[in-house]
Amino acid sequence: MLTLALLLVASAFSAAFATPVLVERAAPPSAGICQRGPTYCTGANVNITTDNRYICGDSRLGPDALPTTPPLSTLFANYVPLGGLCPTQWITQYVNKTNPSYLLFPYADGFQNTTAAQPIRGNQTLPAGLLVDRFGAETGRYLAPFGTPFAQRALYPGALNTMNASFPYNYHVYNVTKEFVVLGGPIAAWFGQPGQGTQYETYRSVADLVATGALARVHYNYDEVSM
Repeated sequence: MLTLALLLVASAFSAAFATPVLVERAAPPSAGICQRGPTYCTGANVNITTDNRYICGDSRLGPDALPTTPPLSTLFANYVPLGGLCPTQWITQYVNKTNPSYLLFPYADGFQNTTAAQPIRGNQTLPAGLLVDRFGAETGRYLAPFGTPFAQRALYPGALNTMNASFPYNYHVYNVTKEFVVLGGPIAAWFGQPGQGTQYETYRSVADLVATGALARVHYNYDEVSM
């Protein structure tokens, strides 16, 4: 009886690994997504000189075209620009009304809150050999685990604007070469994106961490990136 039980367990165990299970991401819902039409860009800073680069020619709204081929395109699976809002809705919700050049950022530096409205964050040490990345200039102080989907970062769409042709979509990859302490935790939903990824808030700028040897820039294969 014991032998039979062991054989059944072994058979089930083998079967579980013999047949791979295909897991697919759910497609983002299309209902409620703002459709482009004659009034789509109403309320945006329409600039015809950059219209082919940014949504409505407004750099605050991010690039109009996203990467469509690997490797970079994999970070945009299920990403819905502006969270499906019309530009004027997104601007009303996330742009400073007093100074439209500034955005409204989330409380607690973007960390997710507990049910008691307390940010979930704490010091942790990033070990040497860990790959991290970011969308944005090296003057910033936020990193994420390498390959975190863009929607899970809950970043503003302008973070994708290409500032240097060598780094399409302002994407940078780094290797931790010397361990250092960061403030880490889950990311709150914001800018129309769901968040829930992990962010590392550094105590020095990324540029400083590179200069001191804590981070090393990693060449990312952009050869197949579609601009």
